[in-house]
Amino acid sequence: GEGRRMPLAKSCECPSSVEMYQVCMQVGVPVIFQPEKGYARQPTARRGRIKVLLKTPQDQHYIKKSEYDTATRSLINSQFPTKVALMAKMAEIIPTLPSRQKAKEEASGGII
Repeated sequence: GEGRRMPLAKSCECPSSVEMYQVCMQVGVPVIFQPEKGYARQPTARRGRIKVLLKTPQDQHYIKKSEYDTATRSLINSQFPTKVALMAKMAEIIPTLPSRQKAKEEASGGII
């Protein structure tokens, strides 16, 4: 089956906003973590949001062709040209985070 944003084969199970924030910090992507944000229709759902900066802000253009010009915006980190590329890296790294390893150990009863 397919996931909503990525193929299930390239995804990880239930990534939290804290884990996504940790990965962004680890790979050098500018990120803002907003733990109080949530989805208004589901107030009891998990909370937290991250905002990432993949391209230079519009006011830092070298030559601004128009107000809506995005072609001249350079990438902050050439490794991640799109959100999908960043999400793929997150899905690769999140299962290796210490918090996930600890949860896996506890689930297996301490047997590795």
